[in-house]
Amino acid sequence: MKRLILVILTLIFYSCAKEEFVPPTSTDTTTISEKKSGSSQSCAQFTYVRPPVDLLFLWDNSTSSIYLNDQTKAALNSVINHISERFDYNVMMAPLLGTGNSNTAFFSRSGHNPGSGITTINKSYASSYLSQFPRVQGSQESGAQRAIDLIRTNQTNGVFRPNAYTLVITMSNDDDNSWEEDGCSYCFNPGRQTRYAKAKAHDLLCMRGNYDNSTGLYDSEFSTFNSSCSNAPKLDSTMMRYISISALFDKNSCSVSSQLTQNYVYKAVSEYLYSTPYTNGFTPPPAVVVNPEEHSDHFNICRGNFAYLFDGVNNAIQDAVIAHVYKYWPITSDTSTEIDPASLEVVMSNGSTFAEIPNSVSIVRDSTGKNDMDSSGNPISGYRIINSPTTVNTRFLPTAGESFTGRVIELFGDAKVTYPACLLVNYSEPDSYYGYVHLADKPNESTIVLKINGQIVPQGGANGWELVKSGGQPQWMSNFNIRIQGRGDYTPKTPALSKSGYFLKVYGNAVYSNKSTVQVTYRDSN
Repeated sequence: MKRLILVILTLIFYSCAKEEFVPPTSTDTTTISEKKSGSSQSCAQFTYVRPPVDLLFLWDNSTSSIYLNDQTKAALNSVINHISERFDYNVMMAPLLGTGNSNTAFFSRSGHNPGSGITTINKSYASSYLSQFPRVQGSQESGAQRAIDLIRTNQTNGVFRPNAYTLVITMSNDDDNSWEEDGCSYCFNPGRQTRYAKAKAHDLLCMRGNYDNSTGLYDSEFSTFNSSCSNAPKLDSTMMRYISISALFDKNSCSVSSQLTQNYVYKAVSEYLYSTPYTNGFTPPPAVVVNPEEHSDHFNICRGNFAYLFDGVNNAIQDAVIAHVYKYWPITSDTSTEIDPASLEVVMSNGSTFAEIPNSVSIVRDSTGKNDMDSSGNPISGYRIINSPTTVNTRFLPTAGESFTGRVIELFGDAKVTYPACLLVNYSEPDSYYGYVHLADKPNESTIVLKINGQIVPQGGANGWELVKSGGQPQWMSNFNIRIQGRGDYTPKTPALSKSGYFLKVYGNAVYSNKSTVQVTYRDSN
């Protein structure tokens, strides 16, 4: 009986001791994240340029005029307030009946002082200054010629600038009657009157420029400039308009005043100037017409409503922008992000797509435009990836600028971006490859089981694993980068994925990549 008890106790002790000294099982799991992808969309920018606008206001200062009143002053203030917000303006105010620069006033956005006998005033004083025009008695009125003379006289002093929007606004309750023959006041000669209006329109168009002088407006009897305009000081105006505010009803139908002459010359000059085409293709927007008797920049003073008179002018002046042009385009400002060239999609806002230009293609760059060529002189368009994060001026026109730091592509040919175009770039990182499996503890080699994405990987062989050793024993390494260049190339790749511990080296198909789950179980080594 004693022998039986001893045997049982021995078996119990042996069993407990054997279980107590079995090394524990370790499981190390590594999950590789999905590769990053992204999208970059941005648009070209622009520089706003206030367009130059030069205005000449000719205000009736005859003794019969009743239009230096609160309504006309309010209309003047309205247009001044409008131009002051949007335009680089020069404004000259002159009495309709006068000579040279006498009694004229000037103000501008820049604060320019033209001299030449012109009084410089603050724009807030403009409407009040109208009352200072001297009242002149007489029947001779030469408003169209007055405009021509003032523009011609005041080009060299900076009042009327080349390539500006040039606008003449004439307000009168009479008409230009300087076409009448001497000694024959109020003699009606419609043929002579029409020839005069055409001649004055021709003179203004000569100074406007972009004018085909074969329109039939020229008449040497009344013209200041010859038929070819060769003796005219050209402004080459972006746009020129002659806006007349005069009586378009007869004196019996005009509710504002009977002291008037129904207009012909001013409104004819307005129409001729508005309707004569520009030889450079410029087309002014439609004139604003409110009342049936009004047309193409001539308005009816008899209506007594001056609030809308400048609407057509305001709408006709185009806000100017300088388009920016780009030869580099941002992908991402994250300098750690790698770009897989094969993943890039480059799409312009007009739907055009562009491909990468191989490095084997030699490019002759056009520094001022889109005409990039290959070595054979053929136009070439597309992009190249700048391999490393860099800092570049993305814009090259009108000046270099808009600096960006990060990943960019260089654009060539039609792929260069010009305002208002936008560019969309889709991208993803390249695949990351890992040639080692991390073990936190020292393993018993014979107990190692490796699974990648649930599949057992054998020990040894072209697609298997081996334990990294030193002197026949598992080797412990500190901050070891398990990321490699690719299958078959174990050169470390950055950014690194570093671990401290023990490692299995995997081969062939066992080299794993993004979205992989790696699990290794093993017993610790004694």
